[in-house]
Amino acid sequence: MNEWLLTYEGFDPGQEGLREALCTLGNGYFATRGAAPEATADDVHYPGTYLA
Repeated sequence: MNEWLLTYEGFDPGQEGLREALCTLGNGYFATRGAAPEATADDVHYPGTYLA
């Protein structure tokens, strides 16, 4: 088991926002929201880079 690997089983649109939020990387000023590489902004996905 790789302790640095985060794996999600299946796809549940209701949980996708939570998954993306949990995979967001930021430092309090700048953040990149974690999303699947093929994800585009729509009703389910909110990929992007944000400034505070």
